[in-house]
Amino acid sequence: MTYNTFISIPELVACLTPLITRHDLIQLARINRTFHAVCTPLLWHTLDLKDSTVLSRLLVSPHGLRAIGTHAHLICAVAWRPNFSWYYFRALWVYFNTTFPLPSEHKAISTTVLAQRQWGNLEYSPFSFLVPLPPLLGLSRLKACMTMYPSDTLMLGVPSYSLDNHLHQIMWLVRLNGATLTHLSITQLSLICVRVVRDISRTISQLSCLRVLKLKIQPVHSLTRDAFESLFYSCPASLVDLKIAYQISRETFWFSRDPVVGNWDYDQGPLILRGTPLLHLKSLDIPAMPLQDLAQVYGTVLGQCPALESLELPKLGQLTDDMLFVIASISELCPRISALSFPEGCFAEHVMMVLETLPEQQLKNLCYSSYNDPDPEPMITTWTRHSMTLRRIEFTHTSRILSSVIQAALTTCEGLEVLNVTCKTGSERVCLIFANAIESEWVCKRIRELVMNVWITSSGMNPSYMEDPTKATWTEENWRHWEDLGKFYSQIGSLTRLEILDLRAVGKIDTPPNYNTHREYFLSPTETCLPGLLALEDAEKGKIGYLGKLAGLTRLQELRGSVVWTQTDNLTMIGEKEVDWFVNHLPSLEMATFEKKFSKAA
Repeated sequence: MTYNTFISIPELVACLTPLITRHDLIQLARINRTFHAVCTPLLWHTLDLKDSTVLSRLLVSPHGLRAIGTHAHLICAVAWRPNFSWYYFRALWVYFNTTFPLPSEHKAISTTVLAQRQWGNLEYSPFSFLVPLPPLLGLSRLKACMTMYPSDTLMLGVPSYSLDNHLHQIMWLVRLNGATLTHLSITQLSLICVRVVRDISRTISQLSCLRVLKLKIQPVHSLTRDAFESLFYSCPASLVDLKIAYQISRETFWFSRDPVVGNWDYDQGPLILRGTPLLHLKSLDIPAMPLQDLAQVYGTVLGQCPALESLELPKLGQLTDDMLFVIASISELCPRISALSFPEGCFAEHVMMVLETLPEQQLKNLCYSSYNDPDPEPMITTWTRHSMTLRRIEFTHTSRILSSVIQAALTTCEGLEVLNVTCKTGSERVCLIFANAIESEWVCKRIRELVMNVWITSSGMNPSYMEDPTKATWTEENWRHWEDLGKFYSQIGSLTRLEILDLRAVGKIDTPPNYNTHREYFLSPTETCLPGLLALEDAEKGKIGYLGKLAGLTRLQELRGSVVWTQTDNLTMIGEKEVDWFVNHLPSLEMATFEKKFSKAA
């Protein structure tokens, strides 16, 4: 296929763009007129202004702002924060109040709601630095952050920011693109005010093509049942993915007060709630709300989602009879559920109640935060019941998980693609014990991402026998452990589809100095290592290692964990041969994170 034929098919060029940088796309557009005609729409398809550096340069560049206005008809996706979107609506108001003739499609646009004092409150601004910007009429995706960061600065001369007024302006723009918008995401949203909820509800009910709706709300107040149901029953029938969740951030935000309620219907029309099920909804995140409301929300909402496949649940807390009934009815109300997530944690017995409602060989994804269960049997049974379908298992911020549970996932789930088991600190409570790791063959040959802790020796300490590469002083136990290490690394090397490998060795000192002798002190990954993993065997130089066991990981892109490059001895340090080996045997490797191991003297 000649390049003339290729670039004459925009879909083929669109497939190429993710593989090249924006700078390269600009260079392609300068080759000739044909390339310019094809690449320019792709170049302006997405307007991403979340980066503060890019934004600061844009706001002081009249040429750049005029370029946005010139190519506004090509923009299909927008992502911005208030320090630009607030400017945009001011510039838009200037555009509508200029003396030059407006295009016919722009004359027909009503801007009445933007001028209402209690909502948009936009006024004509005579400031010369405001470059007029036309309305965006072909948006398919819009992502907006509603709350100002302390680091955000509005342009000098632009009136002060008001969250509620600005939200109303965003909703006006959303309604303007009601026939084309498929993805809507609003972050740092405050849903305290009833009329804000109604404004969003009436807006999304008019989006006939909307497929994905994501609302991340500020965790200042719990979301009420009335607010959630107003939003849920306003979602259009086209919706496929609905996520309403709390957004937690370390940064401090500027909040707005609830304005005085007045006449706020304007020309939007009444709030019309949907009376039919969401037949296309496949993914639903239910945020936390008062416990007494949860059972009623589950009972009514889940019954409206017969095609649901992915469900994210809040912490259930104390279970009532109504909630127990809903949990038992999940598989009946939503028979296609295959992905469950508990991001806020949940009592293990409650999670097991939900899992037990699913038919065998249906669960694909299980994500669980703050797992803590001393009884491994129920979870191991879950792996067995869904051994052929499970694709993703994630346990984050884990408090306790027995080694046998991790082992069972590796040796039972044949279709597993992601296994991620992490905790805040290294601990024998959250790791795969070495003896379990080599007991049986791992069957998860499709796995792409493996993240877990490993208790690499029975004592939890680095094996000191490796300081003798001649093996002359090795005991029978030393030989057995070295051979077992080879078996373990062979298990890793057999996972030929691995793209991300993050193994962290954890250990324990029984009686550390300055600590109570009855207290266990756990070693961090920087205080222990995966012995011999990064070293190549070299008998002539007296070097032992097992790096060659990883030769099959030709797809590996990221290598992390307790892979230490400086140690008290030189037996496992990376040398020239190891570097050459990485280049020749791991062609896909893009990132390797090595940790510095500090000596006890330091």
